[in-house]
Order: sequence, then structure tokens, then C-alpha cells
Amino acid sequence: MTDADVLIVGGGFAGLVMGELLAIAGIRCRIMEAGPALRASRELRDAASRQQHPNPSRWESRLLGVQDVAAELPDARTRIRAVGGRSLVWGGWCERFESDALVDAKRVGAEWPVSIAELAPYYRTIERLLTVRTERGAPETRRGLHARAPRIARDGERLRTALSLRRARQRVTTEAVVRRVLFQDSRVCGVEYWDRAGRLERARAPVVVLCASPEETIRILLTEPPASIADRAHLIGRGLVDHLLVSYVAVAPTPAKPSAAFIPRFVNTSRATKRDYVGGFSMEVHAAIAAAHLGANWCSMLGVDKQHAHEMSVYIVTAMGDAMPNRKRFVELHPSATDTLGRRVPVIHQATSENDRLMVADMKQTALSVIDAMTPRGSIIVPFRDPRRHRALFHEAGGCRMGRDPKTSVTDPMGRVRGAAGLYVADASVFPTGGDRHPTLTLLALAARTADSIVRASKAA
Repeated sequence: MTDADVLIVGGGFAGLVMGELLAIAGIRCRIMEAGPALRASRELRDAASRQQHPNPSRWESRLLGVQDVAAELPDARTRIRAVGGRSLVWGGWCERFESDALVDAKRVGAEWPVSIAELAPYYRTIERLLTVRTERGAPETRRGLHARAPRIARDGERLRTALSLRRARQRVTTEAVVRRVLFQDSRVCGVEYWDRAGRLERARAPVVVLCASPEETIRILLTEPPASIADRAHLIGRGLVDHLLVSYVAVAPTPAKPSAAFIPRFVNTSRATKRDYVGGFSMEVHAAIAAAHLGANWCSMLGVDKQHAHEMSVYIVTAMGDAMPNRKRFVELHPSATDTLGRRVPVIHQATSENDRLMVADMKQTALSVIDAMTPRGSIIVPFRDPRRHRALFHEAGGCRMGRDPKTSVTDPMGRVRGAAGLYVADASVFPTGGDRHPTLTLLALAARTADSIVRASKAA
């Protein structure tokens, strides 16, 4: 007897959307989420501020061997163990990838096996699901760059983090930490997991979808795999990518009407915009946020007197660059170190390439000139993020790259794990590259595409 038609490992954004779409198609789903279902607004705020599970000593895995990260930030990444995952702190930006990013990926040997045209119907599916709308107006950057109003998910703050919970046909099992995928020969038959009492249990299903985040998906795949996967273990964890993020914050002495803008990639798009590096970057602009809304921590960090915060406004410009794959950037499991559940600890190796350094220099110069041009006289500009000084993980992806060539890819173009019938990956670990803009919409579009593949396979069975 099976517990569900499909088991989804991970109740973050990809897992919830996957479950919602499968439930709509009448497929019995069960989502296994390592964290709790946070309901009270205070719990949500606390989880967002700590960026981890409320009880990290029990559930949060340690991160060892991180290179290029300051000693005081040994776990510098956004990680929330709760239903909704990182969507709890997501700003709602929904920008589609464009063909330039995919062309760059092919140039560096990390070709995407899906085109923008093939993704288009799934982009539309997600945009309808999240009620994506174009914001009104956009701030003037006055630098000759094309700034346009961003596309934002308007499904209500935090409501979009619990999409799958709206349907009675679907079950979400919280505080269930999946240890490994179960197989009968090379065919999936379920998962083994720790329940909230710390007992090892099993859930049965003919299809398992891993949406646990790149780090966790890699760990699950490498935990007691069958021979058909073990023979391909040298590919799992390779091709880790992330975004290069550069941010500047300006504190203006006068209040102003808030607005936001998206500046699409404008480098390496033609001969006139060619740079000495491969890839490109886009920029997200937040203008005239009321300083009083930032909270005590932000005010203190920016040197804003809370008594006068209502008279000030804050501007933020963030450049988001596509860091190309690097052989020195990968994930592996520590040979002996384990977490509190006895699992081998993922070791994340990071390395900065010359291509990264050239792009970051261009990003810093551009972002600084944009925020300087758009802020009023008397503003104080503060550098906020610099990837050359503070290595951290923001939008980590890759490690289970999808592709057409079995020699270089872990999954096929639909997310099916090679050598494991019934096993899929539908989180950001299938990305060949990170792209030159916020990845959430593309992540969810790929998850929708994988869900469509599962539905079609179910109907054909």
C-alpha cells in the first residue's frame, strides 16, 4: 500500500507549487517538510529574522568547510526551515529569463536543455497562480539605462507561501526530515525520514520529487544510493552556481513617494555593449522607502535616528550578476563529520574566478552611479553587499544539472534523475547557470514543467 501517488520532499516554494499543480490534476500528494507550519505573524517575523528553523539545535544542519566566508559568518546563507521556505522573506519579484543568459550558458559548456519559448507556457501558469502584476511607475535613474516597472507577485503577503495547503486532497507532513530515497532495484518506492519524535519512519509512493534545496537534495541523493545512481555520483554536487550581488543603500534627508524599478541586463547584449567577461547582470531598484518602516536594526546600521526616521527615506540598488560555473565551486559530503541526526554534513566549496572579478567591478561602478544619480542632494550612500569581501550564499543553484547529455547531467530536461525510475528533482539544483536576474519565477516554471511531465506519465500508465 502506498501513502500517496507522489511524495514531495521539501515544503518550500517549489514543493508547494509542485503539490498545488499535481493536486489540481487529481494526483494524491504528500509533502515532507523538515520545519513547522508557521501561522502566527510573530512566528513568521522571528523565522525571517533568524533565517532558520526556530529550533536549530535539533533540525538545522551545520555547514563546514565553507571557503571565502568570514569566520564570524560560518553559515552565511538564507535558510528557513518552515512551510514556505524562503518565500517567507521573498520580495515577490517575478522576472522571466531572457535568451542572452541561455546563450552565455552554452558558451561556457553549461547549456540549458530548455528554451525560453518552451518555458513560456509555464511562466504564464505561475504568473496566473501568483497573480503577477506590473507595478505602477518606476523611479528615474537618469543614467541612460532602461528602467521599467517590475513584475511582482500580488497574491498577498505570505498567502503565497501556503498555496498547497488550500486543498484537502493534499497532505503536508511537517517536522519530517528525509534521510534517503528508498528503491526496489532501481525503481523508487518511497522515502525514509525522521518524524518529530526522532523516530525513523517510511513513506511509500511510486514517485518522489526532491525540492529540498540544492544542498539537501545533493545530500539525499548521495545517502545510500542504488548502484545506478552511485555510478553517477561524480556528477552530483558539481556545477554549483550562485548570484553575484552588489548593493548600495542611500539615506536621503527628505521623504518621497516610494517606487520600484527593474533594470534588465544591458551588457553583452550587442557589439556596442560587449564587456571583457562572459555573462551579465540586472538591477533591482527600491526608491524612497520610508526610513521609519525599516525597524530598529536597519536604522541602527544606517545611522538613522529613529526619532527623525519619519523625515527620511531610503534608496536601495542591487545588481544581480550571473556567476558562471567554476570547477572549484561545488558541494560534497564530509567524509566523517555528521549533524545532530547523524547525517554527513554538506561541504560547500566556493571560489571566485577572474570572470567574476571583472563582472563585480562593473556591477559596483554601475550600481553606485545609478544610486548617486537618483538620490537627492545631501544623501548618504553606504555600500551594503560586496561579494569580493563577504562570500555568502543568496540564490544557490546547480549540483544536479539538467541536460540532454547523460555524461554531463544528473537529470534529463524534465528533471528525471538518470538511473532512478520515478525520481525527479524540481528545485534550483537542476539549473545549469544562475541567470542574470531573480531566479524564483524560472524555478517555479521549471517545477510546473516537471509537474506537467508527472501528470502526463500518470495518465499514460
